[in-house]
Amino acid sequence: MTDYLYQRTALLPRIKLAEPRSAIGKSTVEAMRVGAVIGYRGLVKEILAALRREPGMKRAVVVATGGYGELMARKIPEIQHVNPMLTLEGLRFIYVRNS
Repeated sequence: MTDYLYQRTALLPRIKLAEPRSAIGKSTVEAMRVGAVIGYRGLVKEILAALRREPGMKRAVVVATGGYGELMARKIPEIQHVNPMLTLEGLRFIYVRNS
């Protein structure tokens, strides 16, 4: 998302994702971090809440994946595991199994 904003706008800078110091961004970079980290976390929490309401999903194991999985999982207690390499491990498993 942040790369998209950087590439598609004339003035927004490229930022490195990190935990915002405050929910109130006092600069462009801080405001972008708030939106990217806290906003995305809110999106994930809402999706997880909706999934928990589905039949058979109340006790599902939640795993954060990807490069920012740890950052997102820090403040989402519903996430039980973090594995940034899960997708690549799965692709490797499929490759080995089919070779």
